[in-house]
Amino acid sequence: MIGGIFFMKQMCRREKKWIKIIACIMISILMVQLSNVQKVYAVTQSEFDAKLSQLQSQYPNYSVWNGQFDNGTQCFGFAHMMGYNVFGTMPSTWQRSYDIYSVKPGDLIQYGNTSGQGHTVFVTAVSGNTITFVDCNGNGNYSGSTKVRRNGVLWGNTIQKGARIWGKYSFSYLLVSNGIQSYDTCSTSYAGNYICTSRTTLNIRDGHGGAVIGSIPSGAVVYVSKADGTWAHVSYNGINGCASMQYLQRQQNTLNYRLHVWISDTDMGSVPEHFYKGKSYYLCYEILDTDTGKRVDIDHSGLNYSVSEVFVYPDGSKSDPCTYGNDYNWYRSYMGSTGQYKGIVSVTGDLNVSCEVSWNAEYSGNVTLKASTYSVNLNIPGNTSQRVTLTMEGEIPDNCKLAKESSGSGFSAKWDGDWNGWSCDMVITGESTGSGVIKVSVVDAKNASVKYGTIKIYVNVTKEQKTVSAMSGVKLAGRASDALRINWNTNSSASGYIIEQYKDGNWSRIAKISGANTYRIENLESSRQYNFRVCGYTTDDGDEVYGSYAYVSGITNPKSVTGVKIGGTAKDALRINWSQNICASGYIIEKYENGKWNRIARIADANTTTYRVENLKSASTYNFRIKAFDFDGSVPIYSEYQNISGKTNSASNTSATVSNVTGVKIGGRAADALRINWNKVNGTSGYIIEKYENGKWIRIARIADANTQTYRVEGLKASTTYKFRIEAFSFSGKTPLYSTYAYINGRTNPAVATGVCIGGTAKDALRVNWNKVNGASGYIIEKYDNGNWIRVARIADANTQTYRVEKLKSNTAYVFRVRSFDFDGSTPLYSGSQYVTGSTL
Repeated sequence: MIGGIFFMKQMCRREKKWIKIIACIMISILMVQLSNVQKVYAVTQSEFDAKLSQLQSQYPNYSVWNGQFDNGTQCFGFAHMMGYNVFGTMPSTWQRSYDIYSVKPGDLIQYGNTSGQGHTVFVTAVSGNTITFVDCNGNGNYSGSTKVRRNGVLWGNTIQKGARIWGKYSFSYLLVSNGIQSYDTCSTSYAGNYICTSRTTLNIRDGHGGAVIGSIPSGAVVYVSKADGTWAHVSYNGINGCASMQYLQRQQNTLNYRLHVWISDTDMGSVPEHFYKGKSYYLCYEILDTDTGKRVDIDHSGLNYSVSEVFVYPDGSKSDPCTYGNDYNWYRSYMGSTGQYKGIVSVTGDLNVSCEVSWNAEYSGNVTLKASTYSVNLNIPGNTSQRVTLTMEGEIPDNCKLAKESSGSGFSAKWDGDWNGWSCDMVITGESTGSGVIKVSVVDAKNASVKYGTIKIYVNVTKEQKTVSAMSGVKLAGRASDALRINWNTNSSASGYIIEQYKDGNWSRIAKISGANTYRIENLESSRQYNFRVCGYTTDDGDEVYGSYAYVSGITNPKSVTGVKIGGTAKDALRINWSQNICASGYIIEKYENGKWNRIARIADANTTTYRVENLKSASTYNFRIKAFDFDGSVPIYSEYQNISGKTNSASNTSATVSNVTGVKIGGRAADALRINWNKVNGTSGYIIEKYENGKWIRIARIADANTQTYRVEGLKASTTYKFRIEAFSFSGKTPLYSTYAYINGRTNPAVATGVCIGGTAKDALRVNWNKVNGASGYIIEKYDNGNWIRVARIADANTQTYRVEKLKSNTAYVFRVRSFDFDGSTPLYSGSQYVTGSTL
């Protein structure tokens, strides 16, 4: 090629017009050659797992990849590099798919775009809707609470199909790999020993129709693990692959028993693809009854035999034979050197058969060094040291050892224990704040410059910050109308406490104290809820450190009742008046009697501003006190007391009396109202009317006109009996005087029937329907006839909601009205009428 290029250059000097022609021809030839360089193929599951294991060792968690690959860097270049290392082709040449639900291990996923607003990942596993992937420079790459450096690598990330990565970039497309090869069409029913019938040798290939990796001599016995009738999976002379079944014939056994012998890296496991020096392998066997297909070594069926297993080493020496009855199926031995090994299994007794298998132990020239962790985070003075175990896997070189070198500051690393040829422990101790990297290499014991493999362990040492424990026992310990007191338990980890109050949508500090576990917040408004929070604090190298907040809220007491006075006197009663407290829920009134205060009233209505104390002695002085009450949740809270005293009128003072009200009666009714009438009381100033409700008398009217002789009580319920009382009042100077009460009861009319309609028609009848009236005793139905209303039915059952009016004329219109009725004692009560029109057929 170099000579050709030189010749081309010479030609260019003589005749330039041939340059472009020759160059195009050469480029075309080169493109044809390059087009066949990359082989597109799928890999087996074991190959896929092995490649991922190798790549994870090469690029462990929290390592940094700063390379460029497939015309990309960072996450794009790293993912494409992973795809190339697994499948051997550039992912940029792979087919795109826009169906995220077809994703499989080995694919690349592009989220967002490739221009800085997206992310590329390599898929390592798929389970249901969960995708597991490895990436570089990912936002989710953290070590504990510390984000790794730019271009950091992290394995084991997960995301759900269809989800946005980090909740930011949505799925764009897949780069579809050839995936993992499947041999599900092959069956183990073909398993057994076969004889090679080829005239020369039979090729062993790396797959069905794959590349040649070995051969089987004519007449040799080879074991087949599974096949599909065309290709067989064979194991011969330590080589595992596929061979054509055209040249394989099942070995016949005249005793109808077949002894199958193989080598595995686990007890009774599968045959590995390679055998390496420095590892232990198992000589396994099974005995099959070819007539029944039953494994005799599992179900002995009365057979008695013994088994002897022997390893033959490359130098010709043999292991001690492992001889036992029909109880075990394997014998383990260590491959201490490279070369040809042989395993011999002999069965004697009821069965007499033997079989041997051979394999070649290789030296791969590659060793995998692994650490129990690749990231060590230490904290002073808490977690000051950590043990890291280093192990080697694969073919361990002879006369090797581990070497370490550290960079950075704040820590030291020492070996702990002796090197046993394949593992060793290293203890990393934090000494001060700092970070760095420890490089550990497998080196030649005689020449440390010869390195077989290197890993990096990242170390970060931080200083433990002081912490303050959570507050406890935070509660409201005292109240006033203008103040609240907060108490809490002493916090031994705190130097002091911060108290904050929620104001105007923000938390504002109102106190910073030490040496106390109580605080009184003053200058507050009465009957108002306030929210507070408390936390402990301390200092760490001059910086304040805070604990978590504990929250508490409380309502201040209502303010004291004002305007308290004696509003009226009688010979047996005193009236107490006060001003309304709009923030209270009600009032408590107490009377001083027999040396103590006794509650005489609890008024659960903040709008009430008067109370009449009755059953008192004439010409006697009484002391009272009143306080407002409210609630903080279910806890009652009270204002301060306000005191008042008053004296009843003298019984002999007839000039200071008011005549009683007479002629009290119910003067009118409606479904929602009752009218009370009475006779005029001469010499009075007016009248007070009260209604009995919820176990107490409530004032509903004070009429300051002695000529008024009626009052309509509204807002009542239909068909309900109410109790009322009325008293006249006057004044002696400024002191009000009251008559005794006159009582009257009354029942409201029933409600008007609703839903009145024609429910059915006939030639001689019409059916009238209505809704039930609760509280009524029955219904009256009337028909309009010749200018008059004629009663056609009186139904004394309130549950009846229909009536059929019969003996009517056909094809005639009729008008009806319905009203409900009830009784107040023996007095009938009626609702208003509801009208309906209907025509017969």
